[in-house]
Amino acid sequence: MKSIQLLKLLHTNRELILRNNGHAAETLLELNEDCKDITNEETILNLEFNNSLAELFFHSRYDNAIANSLKSIEKFKDSLHHHVLAEHYWLVGHCYAHKGDYESSKESLLIALKITEQITPVPVKLKSDILLSLAMNEELHEKGPEKSIQYLEEAIDLMDDEVNSVRKANCLMGLGNVYVNIDRDEEALQHYLLAALTFEHHFDLQNMASAYSNIGTAYIKLKNYEKAEDFLEKSLELRIKAGSPDDLSISYYNLAIVYRDTKKFDRAEELLLKSREILTRTGSKPFFMQTEEMLKEVALERGKLGSN
Repeated sequence: MKSIQLLKLLHTNRELILRNNGHAAETLLELNEDCKDITNEETILNLEFNNSLAELFFHSRYDNAIANSLKSIEKFKDSLHHHVLAEHYWLVGHCYAHKGDYESSKESLLIALKITEQITPVPVKLKSDILLSLAMNEELHEKGPEKSIQYLEEAIDLMDDEVNSVRKANCLMGLGNVYVNIDRDEEALQHYLLAALTFEHHFDLQNMASAYSNIGTAYIKLKNYEKAEDFLEKSLELRIKAGSPDDLSISYYNLAIVYRDTKKFDRAEELLLKSREILTRTGSKPFFMQTEEMLKEVALERGKLGSN
């Protein structure tokens, strides 16, 4: 098969991986077989990027994704295929943020951003993904909202057409996350609801699940537990069908908050244990630590309730 045909197949496969489509994993195995004798640099870089994406989206295996992309970067660091090289740096930075290695994350993401500045025309989709990940890294690192908002607003300004509406909605979700963290909960909810409309329009199950999860957490902060539970159950249902392990753990965790706050401690603990089991396997340190803390909190509150 010619390299140009393989590249087309790899890009189609990539879109399916990003949607957590189960058939994409089978197709990727076939593509690895088809490409085993290929020496074309662009094809190899794209194939390995898909392999790294699969480790991230299907398994939440951050170390595997990082190692695979770093290997490709080292092998092709002088490549003129800047776009896919920047994609590898983006993925490495994104995974480091989930592992809690915020400095390594920022370093890789800034390299990716710098590479995009060498590309004409501007690769809108890629640059917006990098800016979104930089904002997430700042948020997880608890560096304050200013830089996150700057990155997200820059990404939103890049996208003013229907083609990029899903990515724009992702940035609206990012802004909502920032607003939740600074207790501007009504503003956050409006951003989440607006994003959800776009995801529903495109029937993007993975992003719909994320939007419903965030809407649920906003309702928790607004103490509307009935609506919170409704949206979080919707998110959980979708993530069981089409979500990464870490996404599923977040749904269990967020539902546990509802049951903790409504003093249903047994149910909260059950969900937290499910979340912890997943996080133990995937190695997502920031979320694992949060889950451990809430398990202790739930045990303490249940003890107080039993002693009354």
